[in-house]
Amino acid sequence: MILKLWQYRGFIVHSLLQEFRARYAGSAFGMLWAVINPFVQILVYTLVFAHVMRARMPGQAEDVLGYSIYLCAGLIPWTCFAEIVARSTNMFIEHGNLIKKSAFPRVCLPVIVLFSSLINFAILLGIFLLFMLLVGRLSWSAFFLCIPLSLLMILPAVGLGLALGTLNVFFRDVHQVQGILLQFWFWLTPIVWPVEALPPALRSWLPLNPLEPMVNAMHSLFLGSGNLDTMGLLRGALFAVVTLWIGYAMFRSRASEFADEL
Repeated sequence: MILKLWQYRGFIVHSLLQEFRARYAGSAFGMLWAVINPFVQILVYTLVFAHVMRARMPGQAEDVLGYSIYLCAGLIPWTCFAEIVARSTNMFIEHGNLIKKSAFPRVCLPVIVLFSSLINFAILLGIFLLFMLLVGRLSWSAFFLCIPLSLLMILPAVGLGLALGTLNVFFRDVHQVQGILLQFWFWLTPIVWPVEALPPALRSWLPLNPLEPMVNAMHSLFLGSGNLDTMGLLRGALFAVVTLWIGYAMFRSRASEFADEL
């Protein structure tokens, strides 16, 4: 697979450039929209929860930046996760004409989606790290560990995207269902709300969410609020590997049928 991707690297790079040109064509702000949209989302959540609802992080009641940092630490990797899953679910349908008319490795399409999402993620994470540096809150552990932790959320997104994208070729309702599932998944993950806000009876269910250890680890890194949950991260890594393997296995077994179904 890697050899095929390398052979078609020109196609992948050209598709990425073409995608960015099409996405921001005629736009006055261009790629700034990749930053503006998440920034506005963070601003709204911060305004509603931190100022209107007076949400404060446990043990950091006087920290005016605490909630904003908490929110960014979880929301930035989640945005990349959700973008990969959402775009991958419909990628084979969107490129149906290309699949039917051209002979190229179908795996190029999820790779294009992945790289496109990673570019947006890198921009957002870079701005967040710069902000943390400017306010004197960036630690060496956060700087070096945020990327590996984010990868533990990105890898299962690729696997889920491959699985859902393959299923969507044969069952078009999958695209609609994944949007609903992502909404539920977002609010069931401690991104906007702190774990301490849950009643103890509900906290025992959190380990069932495979993204929870990575999100909590990001919060701990940037807020310096505790040690990393090693066992939780190992569960997250196992989920990432298994999900990626299942997604690729599904894609590989049915990719030859895409042209007939599209």
